[in-house]
Amino acid sequence: MLNKKFRLNKKKDIANIFRKTKPTYTKGLIFRSYYQKKNEDAGVSRFLFIISTKVEKRAVYRNQIRRRLQAISQELISSIKKGYDIIVIVKPGQFPDNYNEIKKEFLTGLDKSNLFNDK
Repeated sequence: MLNKKFRLNKKKDIANIFRKTKPTYTKGLIFRSYYQKKNEDAGVSRFLFIISTKVEKRAVYRNQIRRRLQAISQELISSIKKGYDIIVIVKPGQFPDNYNEIKKEFLTGLDKSNLFNDK
């Protein structure tokens, strides 16, 4: 589970991201990211994962997807640029079941969104 400081949960911040950003698409995920100076000062990037009932009707499986995405983001948190609010939306019908495929999809989305640290 992601630490609380890495979670995006204020409605005002979420609405701001949807209003001011363009989405980046991968096969099974949609990424929206927005830079905020206050987050960089805190040294964090915050995440929000959205999994609709269109993806899976049963909450058990939606929560399983959310936990997998949180675990992947926790693994990669050190290689992601600081100061970004990142929303990850799961597309219905196209999301992989295997953890390694999910991770590859997540990495592709971060790369397309230019969210990796330059090293």
